[in-house]
Amino acid sequence: MASELLLPDAELSGPWVAADGDVVGWATAITAYAGERNVSSSMVAYRLYRRGFIDAELWRNLSRRFRDRWRMAQDQRRERLRDQPGGPGYYSGMQYRLGSRLVTVTGRLAASGALTTTKAGRVLGVRPEHVQALAARL
Repeated sequence: MASELLLPDAELSGPWVAADGDVVGWATAITAYAGERNVSSSMVAYRLYRRGFIDAELWRNLSRRFRDRWRMAQDQRRERLRDQPGGPGYYSGMQYRLGSRLVTVTGRLAASGALTTTKAGRVLGVRPEHVQALAARL
């Protein structure tokens, strides 16, 4: 399994102390364990299920709980970002659309004089006066 790279079986077989069926206790223990290792709580719960430490019903409850917690965190993040002004600028959007390598090469050629700013503007699809500002973002 790919998750074994992040969390080997030897690490997973540590002492798991929680009452059977106690979703809150298991969730707390798994979250603490996952946080120490910087891995997903859902992955730890799934691996515990696959190894037989928890049963299918408990795993489904834990999975649902972790998914709900993740969705709530995403909603809070969206709300926080929604209140902030701004967004990606013109040059960020152009650089993303064109690709950083094309912008870098064209900017270097224009800076060295091997390519005129007019031709560099044509390559990048921007006005010649924007070539230097676009290339400077990298």
